[in-house]
This record gives sequence, C-alpha cells and structure tokens, in this order.
Amino acid sequence: MKRLVKWPAVLAAFALGCTLAASPAQAQISTPTNSTTQVSVGDLSPEQAEAIAQRILDGLPADFEARLAELDRQLGLPESAPTAALVERLINPADYQCGPTPKDAWVQAHLPQMDSTEAFILVFFGLKIPTYDTLLFETEDTPQVFGRNDEFKTPVTHTFRDLRRFWDTRSDDIQLLAMHSNTVVDKAKVTRTLVGALGLPTPEAAAPLADLIVQLFSQEKWQYGHHPLFSFNAYASEILPSDPPALQGIPDKLVMGDGILEAYHAIGYGDVAPEAIMAHEFGHHVQFEHGVITEDSDADTTRHSELQADALAGYSLTHARGLAMQRKRVEAFEQIFFNVGDCSFTADGHHGTPNQRVKASSWGHQLAQSAPNQGHVLPSREVLTAFDQAFPTIVAPDAE
Repeated sequence: MKRLVKWPAVLAAFALGCTLAASPAQAQISTPTNSTTQVSVGDLSPEQAEAIAQRILDGLPADFEARLAELDRQLGLPESAPTAALVERLINPADYQCGPTPKDAWVQAHLPQMDSTEAFILVFFGLKIPTYDTLLFETEDTPQVFGRNDEFKTPVTHTFRDLRRFWDTRSDDIQLLAMHSNTVVDKAKVTRTLVGALGLPTPEAAAPLADLIVQLFSQEKWQYGHHPLFSFNAYASEILPSDPPALQGIPDKLVMGDGILEAYHAIGYGDVAPEAIMAHEFGHHVQFEHGVITEDSDADTTRHSELQADALAGYSLTHARGLAMQRKRVEAFEQIFFNVGDCSFTADGHHGTPNQRVKASSWGHQLAQSAPNQGHVLPSREVLTAFDQAFPTIVAPDAE
C-alpha cells in the first residue's frame, strides 16, 4: 500500500455525509496534450454557479465516487466517514479538553457562501485536484515556487536541507515540491488529473469537464483560483513495490501547500510555521524508512503516527545540531501543532487533540534539551522507541 501522510486538510469542515464505496482500480495515469482554458471566467450569480456545479456532476462517470474512493485507498488517504466499529475501541471524547482552534476559526471565516452542489464539487475536486496533481504528475524538474510570490522559499528549502543533514535515514530520494491553489484553474492540470483520478479514456474526453471546473473556481469568491483552501495542506508520500503499476515510478515526495503557509502567516505564525510543518512531514519520511506506518488508517493508528511525527519535529527543531530554536520560537511552534489538533475522535484521519499535539512536540523538545551531551543526535530508531514508551502519558485524559 502506498503511504501518503497529510497535514490536516479542510475536508472535515464540510459535513456532507458522503461515504465513498470501494471499487476495482480504474485509475490510469495519462498526461494530456498542452491546452488552454477556453471558458469565460469571472463572477457568477449563485444560480449560475449552481447550474455549472450541476453540469459537472451530470458529466461525471456514474461510478466516480467509487473510482475516487479506490484511488484514495491506493494512495493511503483515510475515508471521510467514521465507522461505528471504531467508536467502541476509541477513547471517550468527554475525557479530553478539545475545541475549535484559531486555525479552525480562520478556515470558517474564509469559506465562501455556496450551495450544496457547489460544496460537493469543492470537496470532491477543488480540495483534491491540487493534491492528486502534485502527487501523480509534478516533479522537481519543474522550478518550485513556495507561496504565491515565492515568499516562503528560504525557510522551506533551508529547513529541508537542514533536516536531511540531521536525521540518519535516507533522504536523498525525496523530492521537495510546492502545491498551488491555482492548479484548479489550470485546464491542462485539471484535465490530466481527471484522467488520472477518474480513469477517463483520453484528455479530449476530460476537457469539457475540466472547462466547467475551471469556470466554477474562476470566481472572485474563490480568488480566481488562488483561494488558500485549495492548497491548505502538506503531505509526505512514498510508493511501495506492492502498489498498483500505475503508481510505480513516482518518487518519494514532501509537498508544501501555499494555502497552509498563507493561513499560518495570517494568524501570526509565519516566522515558524514553514519550519514546523516541514519538520513534521519530514518526520513521516523517517517513519517510512523504519516501516512504522502501516496500511491501517483508523483513528488509533493515525493518531499515533501523527503524534510521533510531532515528537520527531519537536526533537529536530530544538536540538543544538538541528534547527536549534530558542524558547520564544519553541512556544510558537507548539502553537502550530496545537492549531492542527482535531476533535474527530472516531474519524480515520484523527490526528490527535490540540493538547495532545502540543504534548507530543513538547516531548520531543524536552528529549533534545535534557540530553547530557547536547552535541549528540540520537539515532532515529531510538527516538521512535522512546516516544512509544511515552505515548500512553501523552494521550492520557486531560479533562478536569
């Protein structure tokens, strides 16, 4: 199973109640010929937006949900709906302090008005096309721009370089890539993603659908395709030999979305968010190398792997031979992890509560600071083992 570990995305913000059913693999990777958008772009009335969203829905293959579900399964993406079986195995939410964070408030404040059909298209395509396209097609052969104006290039690329030096696992095969919101209004990219994700036979067959998607998201309320919600994510990915043939040849990737960087800059953490997010995602690559992330994607296993990556981040960000962050910046990066905690205790994509994420990153910080020899970097395997021993304390109930 190919493993793709995502920074928390915004899909949880939409309670559409859509359950994706499994189906035989049908995704065939194909790159379209060069094309340009031939649709009119600009503001639409609510009725026009609804009509276009409905045309998109009507033009999709009848089994498109099953096809996307299968692709998500192949990519290791958790299903969106919780299952009743998990509830009995999971922690009691009443035992934990948990609630909306400033990041959640920022997301809610930036959600445009839309009706149910447009929201449905947003969830299935607007929020997935940049992820699918970057994973399936983008490589570092194309110049990478981090942020709308490359404003995050220095912290992102320098942190990636420093983490490669810091950890003892192989990392020369990881490609560092940028994910851009405006992928959703790039007809060529939308077309090739529809072919790759839905198994449409040719780029020509996908082009009319791509035109409609581009038109829907080329509105002012979506910032003409630059809305940060489209790239409000970061992820680490690895392809395994057991994965489907269509995925073979895709290199290991670490992808940083413009939107997540823009959001944290907006809520006051721009000076530390790129480093914190990068350190977390790089931690997943450390996990990949040690084989500690399994094919299971229920809430228990996801929470463990995410909190463990937070701990790896805390260790590398504050270690004297890592990024050597001082106390003020440590407090800031801990708030980054607090903000990406969630209260979706029974969801397969549960990443840990805000408090648990702070505890995990703080644990990594304390591990680095308490070492008698500040110049010694523990082998990554030892850090993973030490975290597993501390895990029950990190996830212990904290409600008063």
